[in-house]
Amino acid sequence: MGGSDDPQDTPKPPPTEPPPVWEDRRWADPRFAGICRYCLGSGKVSHLDTATRTLVTVACRCAGERESA
Repeated sequence: MGGSDDPQDTPKPPPTEPPPVWEDRRWADPRFAGICRYCLGSGKVSHLDTATRTLVTVACRCAGERESA
């Protein structure tokens, strides 16, 4: 305990921004390795168009990959 390399004595400053979502440590978890990061396995992606005030849902790009496999 003590010393210049003790984390309690020399805490690291918090990051100024969160890490990018694709670098999130949860994606390294093997349980999520096969899940699409865009649709989370649902095959659909939704987008709120604020100009027209509509919810647009389209097939995810992984949906075509699953059908052809």
